[in-house]
Amino acid sequence: MPLHVTGGLQLLVVEDTLANQEVLRAQISGFGCVPVIAADAAQARVRFAERAYALVLMDCDLPDQDGYSLVCELRALEQQWGRARCPIIAISALTGEQHLQRCLAAGMDGALSKPIRLGQLSDVIEQWCGVTLAAPRASLMAPRLDQAAINREMAADLGSLLRAMALCDRPSAIHVAHRLHGAALIIEWPALAQAAAHLENLLRAEEGWGNPVYVHTLQALVQHWRAVSEETPLDMLAMVAPPPMTQP
Repeated sequence: MPLHVTGGLQLLVVEDTLANQEVLRAQISGFGCVPVIAADAAQARVRFAERAYALVLMDCDLPDQDGYSLVCELRALEQQWGRARCPIIAISALTGEQHLQRCLAAGMDGALSKPIRLGQLSDVIEQWCGVTLAAPRASLMAPRLDQAAINREMAADLGSLLRAMALCDRPSAIHVAHRLHGAALIIEWPALAQAAAHLENLLRAEEGWGNPVYVHTLQALVQHWRAVSEETPLDMLAMVAPPPMTQP
């Protein structure tokens, strides 16, 4: 019979974007559980070694390592330490059967798509932890976010994306486009999320750098950003009419 939980259940959240960290922290706390945040793979290894968690929520695209290979390492550590297997659930803006199968092959137990809804999260916690959660507070329906801090992080990501594109640095561009996609979904900026997702898909498909669709998509990203943010860094304005990108 599931246990009724009102507090103390510790969940490790491996997530690098501030918007997702804040939302998940509020959601998990609202269920009476304790969120422990790791912003990258290095922090995740340290946190995972410190204690056994009831559940791990794992972003699949971290700044220093992908979540799939990190989970393989964590599973090996569990065996080395003789620790019971901890449920690990992927959290990602990626969807589809191919993504799910990659998560399962890496040693994860399931996947949630961003933006993560309260009902989805509570179902996962109850299923994998064998508990019945306390009813969430009404304030969780619209958690209070530090919008100024989120805007600063997203502005920095946009700048990093533009530099990566100018340098034809595909791995870095994919990572930052994915971050922007996830953050924009969380704060409900659908046009920006769609443009970031489109760019990420183009990059993953390895479209040639000379394809003008890159320039058009970057212009759309900047325009959508200017529509929702009061501040636009100068390097973004310069990219509204960027020079053609060439392979170095």
